[in-house]
Amino acid sequence: MLTAGSAGKKESRRRRSFTPDLKAEVAELCRHRDLSVGQVAKSLDLAETTVRGRTKETEVGSSKRESLTTTPLAPVKPEQTQPTTHQTDWQRNRDRRQAAVVVLKPRYCDERTTRGMDISDLGALVITRRSGNEPITVGDASVGTLGEFWSWACSDLANNTMRGVLAEYLVATALGAATGTRTEWDTVDIRTPEGWRVEVKSAAYLQSWTQSRLSDISFSIAPASGWDARTGTASADVLRRSDVYVFCLLHHQDKQTLNPLNLDQWTFHVLPTRVLDERCPGQRTIRLSSLGFLSPLKTSFGGLHEAVAACADSIHGS
Repeated sequence: MLTAGSAGKKESRRRRSFTPDLKAEVAELCRHRDLSVGQVAKSLDLAETTVRGRTKETEVGSSKRESLTTTPLAPVKPEQTQPTTHQTDWQRNRDRRQAAVVVLKPRYCDERTTRGMDISDLGALVITRRSGNEPITVGDASVGTLGEFWSWACSDLANNTMRGVLAEYLVATALGAATGTRTEWDTVDIRTPEGWRVEVKSAAYLQSWTQSRLSDISFSIAPASGWDARTGTASADVLRRSDVYVFCLLHHQDKQTLNPLNLDQWTFHVLPTRVLDERCPGQRTIRLSSLGFLSPLKTSFGGLHEAVAACADSIHGS
C-alpha cells in the first residue's frame, strides 16, 4: 500500500546476488569485443554499471582473466545448496539468456548457412524484361496480369516519382541503353554501350495535384555515397559518379493538354559532370536560371545522343 510519504516513489529494485556463476558468465561475454556493455547487460538482465565494472576487471591482464574461469570455486557448504530466489530465477531463464547471446554473436553461426539456407542462393537476381502479359495467379487461377498492375501503379506520369523514371527511360532510349532493365540502386542512372555514365534529373512546371501556381524549376545535384550494382559494394565517398548530367524539363505549361509521352513537351539540358564539380562543389540543388549560366547543351529529344556524346568526349578526350 502506498502511504502519503511513499506516493509517487518507484519501488526500489531488488538487489541481486552476483554469484560466481554469473560473474564467470559476464567475464566470458566481456572477452568478446563484438558485444557492447549494453548488449551484455541486456542479455543477462543486469545494470550496465555492474557489467562495466566487470569489464574493467577483465581488462587487467590475460592471466587474471584466465584465473577467473580456471580457478576452482570454493567448496559449497551444505547450507548453500538451497538456491536463493535470484539463483532460481537466473537458472530458470538461463536458456533464454543464452539464446539472446547467440543472436548477439553472429560469428558463432555457421558461415555457410542462414536458417538452413545456403548463402550462395542470396546472390543478385537476374532480371529479365517482361511483356506485361504475365498472369498474377492464385493456385492455377489467374486474378490479373502484370500489365494491369502496371496500368494501376504507373499511369500517373506527372507525379515526381514516375516522371523521373520516365525521364530515365527517354534518355536511355535516345542513348541506345534501354534494351535491358532499369537498375534501381546503381550509382548512376544509365550506363551506355560506349561506357558513358549518365545521371538523369527531371523537373516540371505542372504536377498531378492541385496547384495555385506553376512549380519552380530546380534539380538535385547533390554529391552522394553510393552502391555499385555491378559489384554489390558500397562506397562511403561522397561525390558525383557520372560523366554527364542530363536535366530533363517537362516544359509544357497547359495542364489540360499535358502529356509526358509527347516528347515535344520536353527539353533536355546536357552538362559534363566536371563542370558541376568545378563550379558547384558540394551544392545540393540548382535552379534552371543558374543552370543556364553553366552553358549546358540545350536540345530536343532528337539531338540528345549527340549532346551527350559531345559532353562525354570532352571529358575522355581531355
